[in-house]
Amino acid sequence: GKGYGIDAWNLAISLIFSKKIRKITAGTMSLNYPMLKVFRLSNMKFEYKKKNQFLYNNNEIDLIGYRIYRNDHKKK
Repeated sequence: GKGYGIDAWNLAISLIFSKKIRKITAGTMSLNYPMLKVFRLSNMKFEYKKKNQFLYNNNEIDLIGYRIYRNDHKKK
């Protein structure tokens, strides 16, 4: 809750894009709200939802995928 996650995530994105990578994708369980917030705060965009990809406490949980292109990084 102090912003370290978003700082680390943006640093990782910057390092990956410095290697001339065009697109980064990432996904998490739909109930992982802190990671979903990090995706949004880093300017990533929703790309897909895969239904019932995980079992968590005997509940089926969706996979949520986000993406960002090199040209979109740091634009806010």
